[in-house]
Amino acid sequence: MIALIDLYRKQLLKINGFSASTVKSYTLSIKAFCEFAISELKTNPINVKASQLLKWILYLKNTGIGPSRIENHHYALKSFFAFLKNAGHITSNPAHTLPLLITRRRQVTKPISTRNAVKLLDSFDQSHWHGLRNYTMVAVLWALGLRTPWWHWVRPNPL
Repeated sequence: MIALIDLYRKQLLKINGFSASTVKSYTLSIKAFCEFAISELKTNPINVKASQLLKWILYLKNTGIGPSRIENHHYALKSFFAFLKNAGHITSNPAHTLPLLITRRRQVTKPISTRNAVKLLDSFDQSHWHGLRNYTMVAVLWALGLRTPWWHWVRPNPL
């Protein structure tokens, strides 16, 4: 199996032209799947069925990793089994029938209004070094695009 994964890695680098970091990510994904297939599914990774690939995806989802990482694993499975089929190691591609993954889009955040930013900046006591420091940090964050959900943690503490 290690030899097949190495051939897959070489194909991704040379033929597909992926970056080294992408190839490393996909290779690690395939290695992790192979370990899962052997230890949990009790089967040779080359002989898996589509339903077993879905178990792997579900397992990944239950571990709490993010949707983008699951998508990477999903694509790695699809490309690896396509590689195995094209190379003649398997007769059918079990990953071909894997469903598309639907991911939730991140909520679009809006910058805080100028009025609220000035109000927040004016609340810092700049006569002390820590107030001046806090004022400077918030001013820099605002200039760099401080978003509404982020500014809640910088509200001054009324002491």
